[in-house]
Amino acid sequence: MEQTVKLPDLGDPTKDEKIPELTVFLVEDNPGDCFLVESYLDPKHFGVSFNLKSFHTLGSILSALRNRDACDLILVDMQLPDASGLQSIDKLTREFPEFPLVVLTAESDIQLALESLKIGALDFISKYENSSEVLQKTILLAIQRASLKKETILDKLKLNELVTFKRALLDAIPHPIYYKNQQGTLSGCNKAFELFYGVKETDFPENRELEDELNSRFSNDSAIASVFGLHHMPFKKEKVTKNHMGERRNVSLNISPILGREDETLGEIGIEVDLTELRLAQRELKNAKKRAELANRSKDFFLVSMSHEIRTPLNAIIGYAQLLGQTTDPEEIREYVSTIIDAGELQLEVINNILDFSKIEAGMLRIEHERFDFKPMIQDLKNLFSHEEETKDLSFVLAYDPEIPKTIIGDSLRLKQILLNLISNAFKFTARGSVTLKLELEEKTEVDCKIKLSVIDTGIGIAEDKRSEIFLNYGQSELATTRKFGGTGLGLPISQRLCQLMGSKIEVESDPGKGSTFAFTLKFEYDDSEEVKESASRHQDTGLNQTPRALRVLIVDDVHSNQKMMKHILRKMGHEYAIANNGVEAIDVMGRESYDVVLMDIQMPLMNGFETTEWIRSNFSFKEQPRIFALTASSTEEFRLRSVECGMDGFLNKPIKIAELRKILEQI
Repeated sequence: MEQTVKLPDLGDPTKDEKIPELTVFLVEDNPGDCFLVESYLDPKHFGVSFNLKSFHTLGSILSALRNRDACDLILVDMQLPDASGLQSIDKLTREFPEFPLVVLTAESDIQLALESLKIGALDFISKYENSSEVLQKTILLAIQRASLKKETILDKLKLNELVTFKRALLDAIPHPIYYKNQQGTLSGCNKAFELFYGVKETDFPENRELEDELNSRFSNDSAIASVFGLHHMPFKKEKVTKNHMGERRNVSLNISPILGREDETLGEIGIEVDLTELRLAQRELKNAKKRAELANRSKDFFLVSMSHEIRTPLNAIIGYAQLLGQTTDPEEIREYVSTIIDAGELQLEVINNILDFSKIEAGMLRIEHERFDFKPMIQDLKNLFSHEEETKDLSFVLAYDPEIPKTIIGDSLRLKQILLNLISNAFKFTARGSVTLKLELEEKTEVDCKIKLSVIDTGIGIAEDKRSEIFLNYGQSELATTRKFGGTGLGLPISQRLCQLMGSKIEVESDPGKGSTFAFTLKFEYDDSEEVKESASRHQDTGLNQTPRALRVLIVDDVHSNQKMMKHILRKMGHEYAIANNGVEAIDVMGRESYDVVLMDIQMPLMNGFETTEWIRSNFSFKEQPRIFALTASSTEEFRLRSVECGMDGFLNKPIKIAELRKILEQI
């Protein structure tokens, strides 16, 4: 009875499952033998079905295999029309070793069988002697071998996939990574390492310079040997290295051992994290913190100084005002009033400095370009300091180059402000000797000129290491300076910024104990034509020579003290007046009586000054329209434009100067 051989891993044909199918290539030129082999391959004996493909020549099966036709087993006859003996077996096993090959032959030569097995055949079977049983066992062996080979191939594929995944993972990490073998030789790295050092992984065996460089990073650390050799613990250290461009970089080097089954060290892996930008940012943050703390201390001191500077004249104003109410002596009244005015002017100067500084910081201050007479402005400056010249027993010298053009085009107000600050400082810090204002013509063309302006004193001077600090915001050369000499510390910073807006810079030369020189050079356009001077003269005469007349003036202001002050001023001038507390009242009053002039406050409840002016210009007839002037504490460019847009004729800055108000009213 024939023995049945089962293949448990390929399924059982007695179950209602699909029977596995194996492909067998038969190379046989004898049709009878082909039929015989087909009868041997009975599924009942194997538990599988067979897909038998027959070939009659060696060339035909080679062609099929070369076209990637796959099979599970090759059965080949020893004698073929185009090959004989061992030739066909050798050809097939050499070119396609992955397919199990069994020799079917009518021969029973033991030597031939050994040669066949030697060159790669799986088995050597006689066609006619117990071929069915032998073939069954051989096929089973061939199938098992093929299954093992397939599993091996799958394992290799999985291993390759794992290696590929790990490689991709390494290359995806943005930090340089390298690994070494047990002998300490570089074995590999990731893409980030190659980019950082400008090397290739394939160059490692020959790149001894890089090898030595890497080794030098930790070879001098005695702790490394202990960590790796005894404890197998990672090691971390921050060091300085150079990248492929030769740039010094701060890196955090993290080294971990690669351990074997017996905890022996098989190598190491190193990861570098570039900390250069982080360390720069940390240093910058630290410096910024120091600057912020210094600025805060300076601002705190500035606020203390401001409080002192503002309260000092305010103390005089309030104190002398109280004394004024308790005296009838004309001499005392004149003295008190004079002191109150001086203190008010001083306080106004402090406030103006603060406002100017704020406008400069916000980029809202603009330099004007208007014609003005240069020498009279300089002479006015000298006259302003005549009192200091007398009280401090100092001489104020004016050295004026006569070649300087008479009519200059520029911002006379800001130029005067710079010189006032510099001269005031010179008087403040000079106890004896002199203060000199020197003006020199350095260059002159047909349209413009360069003028050097210097303020020279014989005062306390400034130490060299403190000269850069005097132009800092909120600061003087020393904190003790403010306590001793006073001041807000804003004069020089404002002057420097104004000078820069005019295209120049204040330079300082100083000798401690002997004096200082503050100098800057400005470029001006000029116009000395008679037409300009006559035009300016005519414009000046037109305003001042008008005959005064009594006017009807409407005061629009919501502050009671301002109303009272304006009433007294207008009464002294001989004008009639009425009062409205806001824009709504002003419109109501003007609807009942007509007025020549309206002095309009801007910040008011219900309707502000701009809104009220627009309403008046839109709703009153031409004959009823008064001249409207703003009363404001703001003089920004935005305010000027808004005043023109709403229909105002001009404005007066608060605090009001009586001379300016008189000039406006006399021209109506």
